Amino acid sequence: MPIKERIQQFKNHFNVNFEYEVKSILKEQRDFHPTSTPLDEPLKEIVMNYIKGGKRIRPFLISLFADKDMDDSHVMNTCIASELFHLAALIHDDIMDESKIRRGVPTIHTATEQFIDHNQHLGTDIALLLGDVFLTASIKYAARLPDPIFNEFTTMIQRTTRGQYLDSFGMNQELGTTDTTEVLARHELKTAWYTFISPARLGCMLNENHDSEIINIITPIFMELGLLYQIRDDIIDCIDENSGKPLF
Repeated sequence: MPIKERIQQFKNHFNVNFEYEVKSILKEQRDFHPTSTPLDEPLKEIVMNYIKGGKRIRPFLISLFADKDMDDSHVMNTCIASELFHLAALIHDDIMDESKIRRGVPTIHTATEQFIDHNQHLGTDIALLLGDVFLTASIKYAARLPDPIFNEFTTMIQRTTRGQYLDSFGMNQELGTTDTTEVLARHELKTAWYTFISPARLGCMLNENHDSEIINIITPIFMELGLLYQIRDDIIDCIDENSGKPLF
């Protein structure tokens, strides 16, 4: 089967499970106490619209390298954990980048601004909290995995956070003055490892024929792929009015 068809087939199966988990997480949050807000019900639709356009690159790579489908509980938990962390990272990233649009729909902090009355930071507040909710849920799912895979997953989170830290600090510098080494460090940590290397490594670790040598081989290959992916993404951000980010 061609790879594009395999990805689409995977997405169709995975999206059903992922959307169910997101709805369950939102319901759990709402059900902690009977006190309600006017945002409780609309928030579900806002979030579900936000998650529909995802490429699902990370869970697909996990499943691909594990050579197992979603019926395997460890693969399912790893894929769900990975995409929940991705969701949390996107929500927080949209705030930091002041993005208005993501995947063709309003970002969480933008969509919730319509409920502002006296708290002018309500949209940002809600988005920050939702990001924390999905980050916590991702770790909850990852905690069901064997220790080596859990450790690989949490290391991915820490790498990504460091990469985003470097990216934020880079935005504090005059455009075009950042050293190339520092730019590449950001791209390695917040894109190459997070989007390509870590999912592939997690999948290999889930594979019954787990071979550490394979992991050593694919790591530099996916590093290069991740760097190219980020460079392309940066170019799109600079020229595409529909990127949701301020153009340079």
